[in-house]
Amino acid sequence: MIKFDSTEQLCFHDCNLVKILNSSNEINLHIENIYADDDKYSTKILLRNVDQIKKNGVIVDKIRMETDDGELYSFYEENLDIVIDVIWHKYSPNSEEFCTYLLEGKSMMVEVYDTTRSE
Repeated sequence: MIKFDSTEQLCFHDCNLVKILNSSNEINLHIENIYADDDKYSTKILLRNVDQIKKNGVIVDKIRMETDDGELYSFYEENLDIVIDVIWHKYSPNSEEFCTYLLEGKSMMVEVYDTTRSE
């Protein structure tokens, strides 16, 4: 499994969020169709030392798969926090929910791994 140096080399727009695992203060995001240097990857993003999660400004205990079809719109750092924008597609025509997740943590760490070959 290859570890990327940072999230800055990855294009998060329009990739698929396929699984979310939460444990104590860690969040593990499994993402498909992410691009880096014109190559497409499947990745695992591990967020460690997450102290608080806000969904659309409201504190929640974890990030959940809202539907089977989540599109990662953006993922970026803002004032030492991580902001993740997700579009959750629903099965009725033109139905979707846009959610912004704010992850806060004083010593938060982000690790990104290429899982393309191991899936």
